[in-house]
Amino acid sequence: MNIIHTSIIFFCCFLVSTVFANDRQALPLFSTSSIEKKILFEDSTVEKTEPSPYSGNINKVKFGVYIVNISDIDFPKNEYHVKLWGWAVHNMKKLETETGFEVSNAKSTPNFTNFFRTEYDDVIWDQFFVSTVIFQRWETQYYPFDSQKLNITIEPIEYETDELILVPDTEESRLAPNLELNGWAITNFEIKNELAVYHTTSGDPKAKKGSSSTYSKINIIVTIKRYGGTTFSFLFIGMFMGSFLIVLTLLSNIYNTGKEFIGGALVVAIGSQYIINSNLPTGAAFGFSHTVGIITFSGLALVAILTTFHNKIMLILDQNTNSTNVSVSTGVYDSDDKNLMINAASKKAQAKKWLKISITLNWILLILFIFAHVYINGYLMLYTS
Repeated sequence: MNIIHTSIIFFCCFLVSTVFANDRQALPLFSTSSIEKKILFEDSTVEKTEPSPYSGNINKVKFGVYIVNISDIDFPKNEYHVKLWGWAVHNMKKLETETGFEVSNAKSTPNFTNFFRTEYDDVIWDQFFVSTVIFQRWETQYYPFDSQKLNITIEPIEYETDELILVPDTEESRLAPNLELNGWAITNFEIKNELAVYHTTSGDPKAKKGSSSTYSKINIIVTIKRYGGTTFSFLFIGMFMGSFLIVLTLLSNIYNTGKEFIGGALVVAIGSQYIINSNLPTGAAFGFSHTVGIITFSGLALVAILTTFHNKIMLILDQNTNSTNVSVSTGVYDSDDKNLMINAASKKAQAKKWLKISITLNWILLILFIFAHVYINGYLMLYTS
């Protein structure tokens, strides 16, 4: 009954801590009430980045975007799909906005479609539509309770900073109010101007050796946070079931019940790890998911060694107990029988000492294993809350 009670207590504590962690992570950083959603998708969410005071006769192009859709977030492929409307306000008639800009971090060259130009007396207003797949390096350290910054970079193809500077339209750039991402909360949006430096002359025979080219660029950043509770429950349940079977095996060794669950623990842990890895990009940075895997598989290896050692001791103990019992049952002792009994009694006493050591080692591993799981889950819960 001791092993059953201990197992039930451990499993209940694990469920309570896991559910509590999931509930904490299932809450978005911002409420989705109508008032706060209005704030999120309008002016106050855009970082007011003032343009640098460039000197000289440099053309300044006011550039803005209106993002209508973000979809197909794919971690293994390091990509996501975005659709947006963009505009450029300037007085450069020679600037061909339709072909003069590029999304520099797109996986393929996107087309600026639905282009049209409106010319007023003193200003030109260009509008266009972009639909493209963006290359994104994901931050996986705290997966599945991670936050990501989706970056979209737009820059001119032809004109360097001595001719053209992009100024972000911070007042009108925003996300569409109905934009939603399944499994994610949108927590911030910003648009800012930066510089893109290319350390090459691009083969220009008249350029000074070692010189570089500098272009003005617009960087759009959409910050999102995952609702990690559901993902955590589905992807990691196999790993934690394997851990639970490891605990049962250790308790079985401690109370000498003769039950082993190593095979089942190994199967569910490997299956869970395979599913987790298939949802992460190749070469993902070391993070929470890797830590859980290391704890589980290290526990499996140590439990296998301890269980083999424990079973060997029990076998020696049983053999020498049987030898002593056979000699006693005959009631007739000769010198060989006496030597056999003494030998068996000595081995039995030695085996009992090793059995105490084995039980102590199983207790130590059990405590360390449970502590490691509670620590890593508690740390993740506190850090990402």
